[in-house]
Amino acid sequence: SAGPAPDVTAVRTEGHWLCPRPAGGDSPGRVELETKIRADVVEFVVTNYLFGDTEQTPADEESLVEGGIIDSTGILELILFLEERFGVEVSDAETIPQNLGSIANIVRFVGSKSAAA
Repeated sequence: SAGPAPDVTAVRTEGHWLCPRPAGGDSPGRVELETKIRADVVEFVVTNYLFGDTEQTPADEESLVEGGIIDSTGILELILFLEERFGVEVSDAETIPQNLGSIANIVRFVGSKSAAA
């Protein structure tokens, strides 16, 4: 027998279920950190690229470049923001869509860099 299925919880933010997490698998501090990162990144994107138009806020998984929200100069501004705001270093090798291409990717990337620090 494989034993009982693990309890699963999910993080709900502004009507979206972000990702299932094993119960007890992430500390409340980790969830709070990711929620804070997301809020700060969304605020930065809306303020700097959408001119405050919150109705245009992209979905967490939507490509910021393909969606026309951010361009190559904007990526450099985003990196500067992340480095200053969260105290993480973003190397040239890390400047890839898997890390910076969407709000969800940015939250995962900064969260992993913050946890490693």
